[in-house]
Amino acid sequence: IRPHHLFCLLGFKGFGYSRAFVNNMRRISDMIKKGHEFRVNLVIGEDDICLFCPHLSNSNCLKKPDSEIVLQKKEQKIVSLLNVDTSDTVILSVLYEKMREKFTLNMLDNLCSDCQWYSMGDCKKGFKNLKKGGFL
Repeated sequence: IRPHHLFCLLGFKGFGYSRAFVNNMRRISDMIKKGHEFRVNLVIGEDDICLFCPHLSNSNCLKKPDSEIVLQKKEQKIVSLLNVDTSDTVILSVLYEKMREKFTLNMLDNLCSDCQWYSMGDCKKGFKNLKKGGFL
């Protein structure tokens, strides 16, 4: 999973770029919700969520000319703050516990405010739920 998708999953409510994208995101979200022991690898670049995104081309996000570069910088920052190696398989609930401890609402605003979905408020609600001890 791309590190920024950890935040997207917190607020996912069935909106997305296309029906195929939404169905795929829902499938992944549902798999994750089945158990706190779900294991993931964080990747800097295309992941299973990206597969059905209409902006994906040759493993890069082309939503805007600099989207892939911007995303990778954000993801490096997230990985660094979580102190996780992208070569490791990590229990998702452990990642979310680290996010609960290390990230603030202000940090989320800085990371995600340029996303078209962030203004809907679901990601922020999901993050606030996480900060209170909730999970997906």
